[in-house]
Amino acid sequence: MRGLDVLTIISSDSRFPLDATALLREGRLRSVRTFRSAQECFRAFDLEEGLSGRVVVVDSVVSDISPLNLCDALRLRYGVIEVLLVVADQSAATLERAMLAGARATVAREAANEEFTRVVVRVIELAGARGEAGSGGVGGGVGSGVATLPGLGRSLRGSTGAAACLPSTVLSVVSARGGAGKTTLSALLAGLAARCAVDTALVDFDLQFGDLGFVFGGGSGQNLYEFARELDEGGADPRRFARTVGEGLSLYVPDAVPEKAELLTGKVGAVIDTLRANHRLVVVNTGSFWTLFHAELIERSDLAICVLDPTAGAVRATRALAGMCRRLGLPGSGMLYVANRCQAELLSQRDLAELLGVEEVAALSDGGPELTVMLDSGRIDELIERGDRVVAEAGLLLDEIAVRCELELHSMAGMYASMRRGQRNLHSQRRPQPERDLRPERELRRKRGARIEQGGQGHPERKDPPCRY
Repeated sequence: MRGLDVLTIISSDSRFPLDATALLREGRLRSVRTFRSAQECFRAFDLEEGLSGRVVVVDSVVSDISPLNLCDALRLRYGVIEVLLVVADQSAATLERAMLAGARATVAREAANEEFTRVVVRVIELAGARGEAGSGGVGGGVGSGVATLPGLGRSLRGSTGAAACLPSTVLSVVSARGGAGKTTLSALLAGLAARCAVDTALVDFDLQFGDLGFVFGGGSGQNLYEFARELDEGGADPRRFARTVGEGLSLYVPDAVPEKAELLTGKVGAVIDTLRANHRLVVVNTGSFWTLFHAELIERSDLAICVLDPTAGAVRATRALAGMCRRLGLPGSGMLYVANRCQAELLSQRDLAELLGVEEVAALSDGGPELTVMLDSGRIDELIERGDRVVAEAGLLLDEIAVRCELELHSMAGMYASMRRGQRNLHSQRRPQPERDLRPERELRRKRGARIEQGGQGHPERKDPPCRY
């Protein structure tokens, strides 16, 4: 077995209970290095080269950062590192959060040294196998077939799907409250991307009350539950379970039975990975009820788009959502905030950015009842073709997403045609300025006219000749 030069332990507990003496004695390790804080470890790692295959043990007791956030920071900052997380309890929720944070394995703090040694040996073997392979990523459990760089979304696939030769992009559209406009934004982004010759999958993961199927004109066919069931049986071609709703646009929807939502429990990762391997862009709409399913979806996404209304209540809920993501070990850098239904009377983009503690917040105007009617009647294609103000702003947002995620929009003609029409509407639909109070000006003109009639001064700095008429 390939040995390891250095085992790194990050623990603020001077009595760290697990011992690596057996590994040193057997020659599987050359040395053990311990850091008392995350910052101390970062400073040392920043000065080192050749971190590939390094195994880091993160204790549940770390003074300056939560262990889950530390796991996520290590994999993002040094993508070639394998992390073993020591946990205080091994409940299902804790293990799932550890997986989402990028830990390769976990071990209980009260475990015997034999168990600790066995787990470390297994992680060392995984690190050695990845180093010998010469390529691969962090995350995506062993044998998953897809190794990803979470938060960045670049993937190396072993599958032979239609998009296997290109890095694909997964966008998840979430919000802290219902009714924020996730469905509208998901439909617009997917529709515009398809017009740019991007093979796009639009997935409705609002499993109980999603209505993307109605937005695109209804229709029947196979659904996500049948897709997931066939995956369990050994694999499936996802396009068999999609409804083609436009050139280059495939729609995946659940069955319209809310009770079936639990059928996808534990299968989100497999569904998203399969779609990623077969489409160039995957846009995932979500429901308003937050579960760990959302956390797994965000972890597997290149970018999470958080939609909110420009109101104080929505800001409070969104800040709570961002805090929960941090506690789950999900990086905040992978979140793009979009304010929907913006109006002059509500919070501005600058106000929202300041309240959320981010550099900027994108914005979509209020489309009004006409937009709602067009979506409810399944006229999304007509809406995009018409290219009103909201479509133009969604096009600009897609352009920003493409830059962030290195998404190649092969044909901009269709989208820019809509955007140009929308830009014209941006100018023609400008909000009217408040009416000026003309009473002072009328009074001034009246007084001036009176002075002229009396042969006085029409202007305080000028002598006016007497009126001859």
